[in-house]
Amino acid sequence: MFAGFADYCSQFSKSVLKHTGYDSLQTLRFMEPNLRISKTVFSKWSIEILVVLYTYKSARFSEIQRVLPQLSSRILSLKLKSLERIGLIKRVVSRTRPPSTRYQLTDEGLIIVKMGDPVFLYLGLTKHFYHNILSTHPTEA
Repeated sequence: MFAGFADYCSQFSKSVLKHTGYDSLQTLRFMEPNLRISKTVFSKWSIEILVVLYTYKSARFSEIQRVLPQLSSRILSLKLKSLERIGLIKRVVSRTRPPSTRYQLTDEGLIIVKMGDPVFLYLGLTKHFYHNILSTHPTEA
């Protein structure tokens, strides 16, 4: 199933390129921007933050830090600003007293994370990362 899905994704990408006026053979032109994208979105801690926000729907700074204890406050702050700047997350300040700040995925961020679901599922199943959770019946434990 995953091989068929990978082929579908490849054809989808080629179709999008063709629809936007690019020939799929010009993919070398996309290498430099794709490397910049990967350095921003897939850099250390970015994926982890996106996964936390996807899982919890929204989270305070302190909640993200509790889930990712190895992540320093300074780096978390920088990563949140970076992900906000490129439009994958948004900072929501409530009008309560005292004000409360939460972080959420934007619509674009949600699309990105959902597109990653099959990658995580494939690796989780084929590389046995899910072995412990799938070998235990949900009513046990």
